[in-house]
Amino acid sequence: MPQSRYKGVDPSLLDPFDDLEVLEKSDHIGLSLAASKDLRFIFSLGHFEYGKYNLDKEYKRDLKKDKSTKKPVNYYFENSSKVNVSWKSASSLFYSNWINYAVYQNTPFKIENIESKSVSKFGGSSLSDAGQFKRVKDIINKKSDRDLIVVSAPGKRND
Repeated sequence: MPQSRYKGVDPSLLDPFDDLEVLEKSDHIGLSLAASKDLRFIFSLGHFEYGKYNLDKEYKRDLKKDKSTKKPVNYYFENSSKVNVSWKSASSLFYSNWINYAVYQNTPFKIENIESKSVSKFGGSSLSDAGQFKRVKDIINKKSDRDLIVVSAPGKRND
């Protein structure tokens, strides 16, 4: 699946968490997919949802700012600038399987029997600088019953 950032997440960081497991990883990008053991929560660090040219636009934008920007791996056909949309069928299969097997097949008939979890996600401008990180920390510390905290791509930053 397309990866819009050049920073990976070491899959071993999930080792201390018994309820989470790595579903997909690679040497190039690190962690791609993780899930809670009951599969109710799926964490995708890539972009299954990307259209054909999303990453192409990001790459060209970044290249204009920094000529040393590396070309995305396995995104373009070899020795070409044409996009290889190889992730779309895997994306459709992943989501349909998850909805069918992990959600539909395992959802109790009575909604009251579904175990609740408190999940908070922070990313983008909420993680754009040190001040914002402190604000997120304060938000997290104000509520003690959070089961999961998800951090996505930090916002645009300068050097």
